[in-house]
Amino acid sequence: MISHKMIGLLALTVSCTAQAAEPVYDTDGTATRITSYSNGPVKQIEVRSSSNYYMEALVYAQSPTIECTMAELISESTQEAFSTIGLTPTPFGFVVHGELPKSNETLAKALKISCEDGEQSFTVFHKVPASPSIQLQPDLQGEEWIPPYKYRPGFFLNLNYQAQAYIDNHSSDGVCTSNMLTGVLPEFNFIQDGKSQFISDSFEVSGKGFYTSIHSPYFVRGITCSNAGGKTILTEEWQLSRYQPNDISLNITESYD
Repeated sequence: MISHKMIGLLALTVSCTAQAAEPVYDTDGTATRITSYSNGPVKQIEVRSSSNYYMEALVYAQSPTIECTMAELISESTQEAFSTIGLTPTPFGFVVHGELPKSNETLAKALKISCEDGEQSFTVFHKVPASPSIQLQPDLQGEEWIPPYKYRPGFFLNLNYQAQAYIDNHSSDGVCTSNMLTGVLPEFNFIQDGKSQFISDSFEVSGKGFYTSIHSPYFVRGITCSNAGGKTILTEEWQLSRYQPNDISLNITESYD
């Protein structure tokens, strides 16, 4: 004989199973800023931020009756949640906003939003790319060394520079810029066929370098690439000795924002 208590438990189990959230996936290819959905409670999600440590995204609801109650950033591979993010109602739907923890810069992620439309529950996913990857292989060679004389430091009459940059933006709408902070070296041009956005590519430059041996015997370049998941900044720094022609050193560092 089945007791009333057991019947109640069975009814609760059936009820919970019936109300299991329906997943709505991001299926439009790479992890871009904007995803449009053909079904479910959300018409579109647009990530407005470009930071590893803060997210802002606009969530356009299908109708005013849609209720979204939770937003999380999760690992795309393990589904583990990194952070619960703020969710604020707006006339068009919701705004996702909040700080994100460090140490997840190189991981592919997903924005996971829990929503309800009447009695139907949904879990909406939007892909968030890993921060861009930048690899640089540069070479700087000095020619015609002029030795130091009295208070004047030594210097090269000619500096020959060449470099290859390998970039993976992990997204078709990733963009990159290159800026010389000190000295003059050949600049990278990351615009291809009139387009500034690209997923991945390699770039080459070569030419002369120019510097001031007295005040600034070094070169500093910054390469910044960004996507909806964040920014990666690669800094290339060359130090040139004032006194020894063979003492040219290179330091490359990578940071995130």
